[in-house]
Amino acid sequence: MRFSDDGRLTAEGLVALADELAEALGPPWVHDRTNQMYYRTELVSPEDDWRISIEVAPGRHKATATGLTPTLDGRWWKDSEQATIGFTASRDPEAIVADMRRRLFPAYARALDIERASIAAELIRRNYFAKQAGHLQARLPADARPDLSVRDHRFDAHWKGRGGSYNRVDLDHLGNTVRLDLREVPVSIACAVIDLLGGRTPPQPMAHNRSSAPRRHARRRATSRHRRPKAERP
Repeated sequence: MRFSDDGRLTAEGLVALADELAEALGPPWVHDRTNQMYYRTELVSPEDDWRISIEVAPGRHKATATGLTPTLDGRWWKDSEQATIGFTASRDPEAIVADMRRRLFPAYARALDIERASIAAELIRRNYFAKQAGHLQARLPADARPDLSVRDHRFDAHWKGRGGSYNRVDLDHLGNTVRLDLREVPVSIACAVIDLLGGRTPPQPMAHNRSSAPRRHARRRATSRHRRPKAERP
């Protein structure tokens, strides 16, 4: 029985209604009962990747049809208020479907375009963030403990410095800047970091125990090769 004694749409009536709506819509639309509950079921068009929730609404003979939008993790949400229409469940299925095509489908198509473009942009942002985090992680000390969540756009790591205090690196959510907290570092490293931040090239330190004698001898040999011979006395 589709309606209860008080005139409300029953769970069995909702299933029967969804079957009739799928048949009126025609292929490739089907009634998908995977996520069915006593007050909700879904119509699916696999070819277009459309999914519409049919729900029992408060009131006599009342129901709603809502276009569901996808998420990055593969779930579906009814977060588009524009892609929702109400209808009287006692109406002829062909009339309900005609109303859906006229009022629901255009708004639902726009909502899907917006959401899928947003998903594509978020995937690009996540890939960029993961790449930036990878650059930082490859340079961390072996004892560093990184915490990476690409979904939440979060990467930070900390490790114990030479003086026993902890250093930390924290990548911002856009993946463009880094908060670097170096507690205790040698003066030479601090000077190099300050030079880099100021746009100056740090001086390259000379290797220890490296003698300049070979360079002096090489210069002398080069000079002697280009020196003119002394003129002999007549």
